[in-house]
Amino acid sequence: RIIGIDLGTTNTVVASDGTVVPQGPESDAQRGLPSVVAFPPSGATVVGTTAKKRRAIDPKNTISSAKRLMGQGYRAYATARFREQYPFELVEQNGQPAFKTRSGAFSPEQIAAKVIGKATQPLPNVAEARLVITVPAAFDEAARRATMEAASLSGARTVTLVSEPIATAMAYMVTQAGCARRA
Repeated sequence: RIIGIDLGTTNTVVASDGTVVPQGPESDAQRGLPSVVAFPPSGATVVGTTAKKRRAIDPKNTISSAKRLMGQGYRAYATARFREQYPFELVEQNGQPAFKTRSGAFSPEQIAAKVIGKATQPLPNVAEARLVITVPAAFDEAARRATMEAASLSGARTVTLVSEPIATAMAYMVTQAGCARRA
């Protein structure tokens, strides 16, 4: 079984067997999960829409856009720019940036793993499936390794990365082939 994941900076979308997996209760199911993780005072970890709602009241403990730091060093230009644009407190862990929260410090890969875990939660036997995760074409080798680590931390055993432009072309071909068969 193959599970496709578009691990986005803003939202994450999961598909299984060619169908987008709804996120949330059926009555208000969304097609994507906000790529946001919050650490409220209760000690819980909240992911998705509920976490996103916490951004205004608890910005330092509500992590979004973590994908921008995947594979970056703590002293990298991208990390310095991120620090200027976002309210998070970043600390250095083994030369890499980590988000300091009330629940501890979390690497971008750990945040992404929480998002992947929540987004695939509605599916059975995810650990047995092959995950195909899209990555930006501009992701360098370090960012690709970080994405693989995030998938591994989420419990995935078999992971393949596909550049987003290639995934888009493949989806177009599959859609066109389906349209041709119906005609």
